[in-house]
Amino acid sequence: MVLLATGVYYWIVPPSPGWQTFFQGSCIKSGLVLSVTWLAFPKLDQMSPLLFGSLLVALLIVALRPRLIPILAKVAMIVAPVLVLLWLLRVKPNRNGA
Repeated sequence: MVLLATGVYYWIVPPSPGWQTFFQGSCIKSGLVLSVTWLAFPKLDQMSPLLFGSLLVALLIVALRPRLIPILAKVAMIVAPVLVLLWLLRVKPNRNGA
């Protein structure tokens, strides 16, 4: 919320050109991402460590190398359906004890 408030403040009171404009945009983007994460995962301690680590690595890659986004999108379009198919075809435990 602090990042969003800072970004909105700089949006209302325009900063001088330079790093402040970058700072304003970064605050708004980061605040929105963190707000959505907070709403989507209210209990982060129940989140799978593998999923959390994967999301963290993906966010770091996108933050450090934004030009890799199109390549990662193409890879995700191939990998995501395969993972969904594997999830659907997994062996489910027998619940009746046999």
